[in-house]
Amino acid sequence: MRRAYLYARVSSADQAEGYSLRAQDRVVERGAERYGAQIVERFTDDDSAKHGATITESFDRRPGWQALLRAVRADPPRKGGPDLVLFKDYSRFSRHAASGWGQLFALQQLGVEIQAVEQHIDWESPEHVLLVSTYLSM
Repeated sequence: MRRAYLYARVSSADQAEGYSLRAQDRVVERGAERYGAQIVERFTDDDSAKHGATITESFDRRPGWQALLRAVRADPPRKGGPDLVLFKDYSRFSRHAASGWGQLFALQQLGVEIQAVEQHIDWESPEHVLLVSTYLSM
């Protein structure tokens, strides 16, 4: 069985209804079942994903995301740690292609797969990888 971290983010008060952290949890919990993954820990943020002055600013100012990165580095897959990060969709992850790709590559280098449960990506398929760029740019 795979082991996964769950990530959820709301960026504004008007998202509290349809994109509430609890609503995202429910969607991702069902997705974790499809991936055959046990959720090890949940990380959340309530901040915007808008790009700032630096390429990593939107991720740097998210305490939940930073905690997730610390958890991955402390317990990487090669030492038996979770090898999967799940979130609802790419709008809950990033809305800036360059910074989003930077985070994706950093986690992939550590052996962690990223998946939006509502926008599954087959990382071996060039067409699917192109979809990620589209999702991150929207």
